[in-house]
Amino acid sequence: MDWLHCNKCMAYPSRGVNNEYYLCPRAHFTCQACVVPASGSTNKRCPGCPGEVGADKLVPVGSKMRPQLKNLFRDGPRQVSELDRTLQFHRNQATILLRLEDKETRDAEERARRAEEEAREMEDKVRRLQVDKDRLDRELHQLNQELVRAANASPLAQDEDNKEERREDLVYHGHKEDMRYVIFVSNLN
Repeated sequence: MDWLHCNKCMAYPSRGVNNEYYLCPRAHFTCQACVVPASGSTNKRCPGCPGEVGADKLVPVGSKMRPQLKNLFRDGPRQVSELDRTLQFHRNQATILLRLEDKETRDAEERARRAEEEAREMEDKVRRLQVDKDRLDRELHQLNQELVRAANASPLAQDEDNKEERREDLVYHGHKEDMRYVIFVSNLN
């Protein structure tokens, strides 16, 4: 890391000059010789920072640093390469996710299209059944009318005494819900 040097005296750690280095909160890199004690105290301060930076704020550079700070000292091109691999991984994951979501969307649209088609077919079937039912209801109504006419035309219907009794025995039931017609004819013989 030939680019790393003390920000005051330009001592290079790679050349073995001044073995201890410190990092301040403002990212100033300073060798031990340049870290100056504050006036009248044992605290050290960064020569690049205005005011006093306590010893607890100066971080000794080494293996005990937090990982975020260690990353500052890693080789730049290698970090860029790793970052590029990381970004490529993120991009690939996003592409895969979009592809899967797109497939799920197409599948859902196909299921919806088929459901709509089935619903249309069911509606058509219901309409055809309704037409058949209406036709059968008309036929049943005509048959009921013919039955009543036939019952009225029978010899028993001609007899005035039996006519009233026969009318009471002829019952016509119409149910609105299912439009079934039932006729009970009894005592016609």
